[in-house]
Amino acid sequence: MTFASRLVSVAGVTALSALALAGCGNDDPEASVAPASWLIAVSGEATVEDVAGDRYLLLEQPTDALMFSDRPGRVRVDVGPEAVVGLWVPLGFSADAPNAAVSVDSAVPVFTTIQDPAWTESGSIRWRIVGGDIPPDGPAAIMIDNGVVNSQVTDSVTQANTKILGTAPAEAMAGLYTGMAQSVASASASASAAESAQNMQVVADQITGVATRIIDTGQGQGVPGATTPTAD
Repeated sequence: MTFASRLVSVAGVTALSALALAGCGNDDPEASVAPASWLIAVSGEATVEDVAGDRYLLLEQPTDALMFSDRPGRVRVDVGPEAVVGLWVPLGFSADAPNAAVSVDSAVPVFTTIQDPAWTESGSIRWRIVGGDIPPDGPAAIMIDNGVVNSQVTDSVTQANTKILGTAPAEAMAGLYTGMAQSVASASASASAAESAQNMQVVADQITGVATRIIDTGQGQGVPGATTPTAD
């Protein structure tokens, strides 16, 4: 692709970005000012190489580059691989390195953070890996998200975190008191059971003592034919 065609491709995607930013005719006043969230998908042969102490993700023969926008725009556009590099700055990737999901051989994606895209002399796209996991080599599909999240989502997450932090001391004390109550109840039950067993043993010992005394005298009913002792 020539420089002019690359420029047209980048300009077209930029125009679509403006269209998504405008809400695509949506009457919702908040949607008209909400930033568009883009997902870029591109496929090729992925390899990882080490250069001067840095690791790079190399995508050879990149093809099938697509861009999708989130609500309310819902824009889908087929773009050349050149747009992946050309739109890096307009989409804000240079200021905030995006996450990339790299699925090799249709396996579970490996999540990594990439930055500084550039074309190589062989026509491949190369990114510098700045964080995350290192993907394996092989036929890959790479999905890059610009990470713009709806403010309502972030607000709900913030509120959930605030609630957890606010209720943590009370829940901790409740757990402590519950444990103490269970310990006291268990100790009381054990003491009651031990006392009851001791009382039963005392009664059993008394009965055994009386029976033994009667048998030893030879006058009680413990001896066949013996008469019942009477007081003189």
